[in-house]
Amino acid sequence: MTAAAPVEPVLSRDLPQDTSPGLPPLPKAAPAARALAVLEVSERGRHLAQAVPIMRWPCTLGRAVHADAVLTDPALAAEHLRLGVDEAGRVHVRVLDRVNGVWLGRRHMRGGQSFIWEPGAALAVGRTQLMLRLASAEPPPPQPWRPASRRGLAVTVLAVAALLGWVAVETLLRMNTAGNVAGRILSESLGVFLPLLAWVLLWMMASKLFAGFAMFGRHLRIAALGLLAFGGIGAALHAGAFAFSWPALARFDRSLAYAVLAATVWRHLCAATPLSRRLLAGGMACLLLAALGLQLGLQWQSHKRLGQGTLYLSHLYPPSWRLAPAQPLDDFLTGVQALRPALAGRVTEQDEHEDSELDE
Repeated sequence: MTAAAPVEPVLSRDLPQDTSPGLPPLPKAAPAARALAVLEVSERGRHLAQAVPIMRWPCTLGRAVHADAVLTDPALAAEHLRLGVDEAGRVHVRVLDRVNGVWLGRRHMRGGQSFIWEPGAALAVGRTQLMLRLASAEPPPPQPWRPASRRGLAVTVLAVAALLGWVAVETLLRMNTAGNVAGRILSESLGVFLPLLAWVLLWMMASKLFAGFAMFGRHLRIAALGLLAFGGIGAALHAGAFAFSWPALARFDRSLAYAVLAATVWRHLCAATPLSRRLLAGGMACLLLAALGLQLGLQWQSHKRLGQGTLYLSHLYPPSWRLAPAQPLDDFLTGVQALRPALAGRVTEQDEHEDSELDE
């Protein structure tokens, strides 16, 4: 009786899995071919949706099943682009689609046009952005990325707490009658935080739509810091107007509101959209200048002066904060006398305006 020959282990890649009689043996798996390039497909301008390997030149891109790189954007045609590489390693692109074409930066390439796809350039069609990286090219360096940090959470909590404290102090200073202090503070806090929450939720929806993430904490932090900046800078302007006797500081507090709003919206846009910060900053600066020009023009038309904020003496501060030297009484009376012609002219203009309205 002879001993059975030892049986060596069989790898699934060496022999077929199904050894049923009558079936031909399956061939061995061929070694995987190396990709010649990688097509990086991004959606919404920021987030990588898929990486499609390019296995041969020339190749076609489109939604058709037989395309070498199958993409799913509905703005793409069945065969949208044809790519090829010359001997110098340059990528040549021919646009096959005649409906949407493709965008190379700010240039719109239409059907039938050909161009060279430079390294690092992006093609855009529909919501899809295409980047091509050849196998011979070095991969780009890793981008910095930070998860939600404790520092950001701490700043958000401190900003919200400071905003609550600010509302409580303002409520106490405005109270002129005895009553339920806690209830009044709660009512004022809800009046501030409910619109703030609605504002943050709108930016969350925009972030989810354009960036793919909601970023509630970040938008809450931006909004809370914007409100604190507006309140703090406004208080500093009124205190400076009182201390140095510069009423112009307090008269432009409404212009300050536009500036703080523009800066806050800019920060929200930077977080919610893939657009560059410089482009957003330029757009917001243009809008801010237009709004300030319109505001100051309307103020001059109606009041014959620039600045429509509250008069600085409406905010009384401790006398020790006064840094400007005291004005002699004679100088004060002379200044008051100089105001009489201007006030009389304003009264005359107002009477004439009212009479013209009655005549109409």
